Amino acid sequence: MSSFATMNGIWNSPIALLPIAALAAYFGWRIVEFIPFTRRIIERREGGQ
Repeated sequence: MSSFATMNGIWNSPIALLPIAALAAYFGWRIVEFIPFTRRIIERREGGQ
């Protein structure tokens, strides 16, 4: 029960969520770069500008 209360406190704190959100954004972008289909879409967008 105490671990649930601790996790509830972490999820309610915006300061604790900032590093989690930053890591999620970073790894999400890294995954998008490794998928060939999405890489082609990104290259087309950058080539058209």
